Amino acid sequence: MSNKLRGFDEHPLIVQYLERVCGQVKARDVHEDIRLELLAHLEDLAEERSIEGVESQDVIVSDVLKQMGDPEQVGKGFHAVHKPKPEWSVIALIAGMICIALVSIFSLHSASSGMVSIEHKLIFGFLGIVAMTVMYFVDYRKLLRFSWLLYGGTVLLIIVALLQEVQVNGSDQWIRLGPFFLNVFAASPYLFLISIAGILQIQSKKLQGSGTGKRVLTFMSNIFLFIMLPTCLYFIAPALEYFTTYCMGLAVLLFIEGKIKLLFSITGSAVSIVGFFIWNSSLTDGYLQNILWDRLTGFLQSNTNASYMTDRSLEAIQWGGLWGQGFGVINKKIPYFFGEMQFTYLVYSMGWIFGIVIVIAAIVFIARVIRMGYMLNDRYAKALVVGISTVLGTQLLWNICMCLGLLPIGGFNLPIMNWTSLTIIELAAVGLMLSAYRRKDMWRPNTYMNLATKVE
Repeated sequence: MSNKLRGFDEHPLIVQYLERVCGQVKARDVHEDIRLELLAHLEDLAEERSIEGVESQDVIVSDVLKQMGDPEQVGKGFHAVHKPKPEWSVIALIAGMICIALVSIFSLHSASSGMVSIEHKLIFGFLGIVAMTVMYFVDYRKLLRFSWLLYGGTVLLIIVALLQEVQVNGSDQWIRLGPFFLNVFAASPYLFLISIAGILQIQSKKLQGSGTGKRVLTFMSNIFLFIMLPTCLYFIAPALEYFTTYCMGLAVLLFIEGKIKLLFSITGSAVSIVGFFIWNSSLTDGYLQNILWDRLTGFLQSNTNASYMTDRSLEAIQWGGLWGQGFGVINKKIPYFFGEMQFTYLVYSMGWIFGIVIVIAAIVFIARVIRMGYMLNDRYAKALVVGISTVLGTQLLWNICMCLGLLPIGGFNLPIMNWTSLTIIELAAVGLMLSAYRRKDMWRPNTYMNLATKVE
């Protein structure tokens, strides 16, 4: 830059112009980028004017600002490009699923003669909606620097659950939080995948220009952290259903990230560890073999003790009819109707039409969040949405299909539509996905790299 343009970026008229432009843009996160972009363009124009022989910096500044145009209009143009983009279809679907949850709560409360605590469910639902709203407005990129901390915290919570030994149906999956209980293993797939999405971005920055030795060490440590350690924890509990959703989410996440070698290595490691636990049944007192065998035979054979839940579910759905047996009707033959078999009960009490609405809502929701992730350019945002949507999608489809007898019985509740303490995590994760999409046009190309540098 020539001497006459020295201090150009600090000229009062330039500073004022940039401030007026940014004043029209509500997305504060992109203000610095806009300033840099405009300043670079202004400096190019000023260089041209300087070459033409104009000697006064004030004259040059005045000329280039006139050439740039009215700052308010320029700012409105930037605002149109960078303003937040809510995904209204997903928000509408979530609102619909929340309405279904409310209908379910009052119906289940009536059917259980007060055994289902309506107060607790409403508290969990309210806290979940608050968590979703907070996460919606939080900049998801700020989570990146806490990825390792989140991973370590998740492992610690699982260990606490195993040590507390709050056992339900033969599994140590819960921790006690005062009068409430939280299924840590049910929450863990979300927490693990969110942390792994960030860890992969951090490693991508650190491995740039590194040697083969460091890359091999990172590769081996990822196999241990991403699959070996979690698999051991899931099987010690045991928590087979959540291990399944975690593996599904991890596989899709690694595939999207292009980590194909890591994906194949992790798959091989998981198969080996699972085989080890099943073969050495003494490690889990034979529980693993029994539950796996019962679920498999219950799925393949009808009218047996192992198929009891599936048979009762299909029978109740058949008796539901087009419009159901009535709101809050009691049917004691439906096992776990306030948990895994909630979908069955809702079809029985409110009919096939209501069941079809739930199925359509679930399928459309899954399709829309997949589309939402596909439209994101930020690798970190895409990884977050892919991981979370895979877990939610797997649980939604599995719960519905198992109630219809299309898949073996699993311990999944109907996500978002069955309010428990886990609902807080589920809706917070949905809010995180919506936050990522909302900021898709506010993304700065090197944001996650800059944050990864701060982590180091």
